[in-house]
Amino acid sequence: MLRRDLTNLVALTGVQAANALLPLLVFPHLLRTAGQERYTWVVLAEVVALAVLTLALYSFDVDALKRVVGLDVRRDAPAVSKAFSDVLVTRLVVFVPSAALALAGCHLLRDELMPALAWWLLLPLGQLLQSAWLFQGLEHNVPIAATTLTSRVSSIVLILALVEGPPDYLLVPALLGASSLLGALALLAYAHHRLGLRLCSVSATTILGQLRAGSRVFLGNVSVFLYRDANAMLLAVAGASAPGVATYSLAEKLIKGFQAAARPLNQLFFPKALRALGSMRVPDRRSLWTLVRLTAPQWLALLGVLAALLGLAAVLDATGNAGTAWSGLPDRSTIVMLLSLMAPAVFFGVANFMLGTIGLNHLGAQTHLLRALLAVGVSNLVLCLALASAFGALGGALAFVLSEAVLCASIVSRYFKERAANGRANGPV
Repeated sequence: MLRRDLTNLVALTGVQAANALLPLLVFPHLLRTAGQERYTWVVLAEVVALAVLTLALYSFDVDALKRVVGLDVRRDAPAVSKAFSDVLVTRLVVFVPSAALALAGCHLLRDELMPALAWWLLLPLGQLLQSAWLFQGLEHNVPIAATTLTSRVSSIVLILALVEGPPDYLLVPALLGASSLLGALALLAYAHHRLGLRLCSVSATTILGQLRAGSRVFLGNVSVFLYRDANAMLLAVAGASAPGVATYSLAEKLIKGFQAAARPLNQLFFPKALRALGSMRVPDRRSLWTLVRLTAPQWLALLGVLAALLGLAAVLDATGNAGTAWSGLPDRSTIVMLLSLMAPAVFFGVANFMLGTIGLNHLGAQTHLLRALLAVGVSNLVLCLALASAFGALGGALAFVLSEAVLCASIVSRYFKERAANGRANGPV
């Protein structure tokens, strides 16, 4: 078991290392070579593609994973193939009209985003075909690590080599989208030939049933998009300049690179958390402590990564070797300030995933989690627009970290409601 855990951890770490390198290398390079206006077109089109991805992923990264935890891909091949087929077909049914609407909307409202969006949409399509949830649930993560690393690293190398000026800006979404799709197809071929995965027929009744069953988690995912991914677009809506949107977007992407350091442990501990909760069905102090014990190693790992990054930055700055990734960037001091402000959101985000996405969903408190997510998502729309109008990029960063902190407080409070209710029931009349 220990050997298997270490193998899966190394594999997941490889995936997230590639995901972390992407914003650290690609987007500073794009901003420096393409300029702030074209950079802004690319990142705003990416936000639209991420909205399509949120719709198409639906709730299956949580719900579907539960269907395969504990199954053996050889012994339970029919059940695994059925789960895979149900999810993939349902996601594609959602993706196709969502992508078409996104392209039509951009054509009508902001036509300059269309070329970048067309390429970016290959990224969510690749994610759907990749079916990462299946490999994570089966705790068989090496193949997905291999394909993701290959596609990410190759696209990064090609972007750094080929994107040399403003006319080349579309190569970024084109190379990232195409490499994601090719990697997903390679993974599908592996799953078919080596794991015996087969595509089964899926009825309309099954599709509708899955959409109904996952509606709560899906609405929560939409809310997460609203407070975690939509702020760059909200800055543009609030009238922020292209430099302001570009500065905020780069800081946000670097923070997401930092977040990637926690995801291998998140993914490793997902099935373990489900097993550790076992027969627990109520969010209380006992279940809270169980999840905190699995969350603490992730916080410690993040602190270690943060210390290493700060140390590396200090050494590079002291020796004058900041590297080409940062040389020539506009507003570097503003980016550093935004990064410092947004960093705590990563720690809140880990807790929100473990205590909320895993904990409250498993413990029958989906309604509380959904209400908290919806409240935070909607309030972020108002808060970000207001703060962005007053403070520009700084307002977007404040809204980003405040949303994660408020959500964390709301999630933790639910674990104490059961005790309070019992106290009132047993107390004096």
